[in-house]
Amino acid sequence: MASGNKDALEALKFAIKFEKDGYNFYTKASKKTKNLVGREMFKYIADEEKKHIEKVKSIYEKLKKSGEWPKASKKSVGKKKVADFETIFTRVKGEIIKILRADSGDVEALKIAKEMEAKGYKFYQKRADETDNPLERAFYEELVKEESNHYEILENTYEYLSNPSDWFSNKERPIYEG
Repeated sequence: MASGNKDALEALKFAIKFEKDGYNFYTKASKKTKNLVGREMFKYIADEEKKHIEKVKSIYEKLKKSGEWPKASKKSVGKKKVADFETIFTRVKGEIIKILRADSGDVEALKIAKEMEAKGYKFYQKRADETDNPLERAFYEELVKEESNHYEILENTYEYLSNPSDWFSNKERPIYEG
């Protein structure tokens, strides 16, 4: 096995562990979070992390078996629907009777989650920047985009849970008469 492949396999092993850790964290956080919006957001990202695990494992197995970085599947190209906080909020909006502030544990979980996503983003960006293989670069760039999207969702959830009235004011962009 070429040393470049050994390095790539080690990076993929790290990515699998990182995504599993993320999945476990988000699953636990979704069960402990008291705020409905926060709970749904954690469930959503846990599902995303599970997809990452499957994707990274698949690439790992193919690379280990063939010694070559696999081409991206046609199914995933151009079909990714980017979710945002408003999508998650809309899913639970009908169940919200009043605005609920998060407890300190919910907000702390969001801070930890944002740090995790930032670490993932940096790791995947570094791998994308360091490789000469265009298939490997494209794979890691896709993960960079997904981690960035997760961070944005977490940031938006953090803003919502920290100060719901300001969040609604900013999102609705009210017109003030004066």
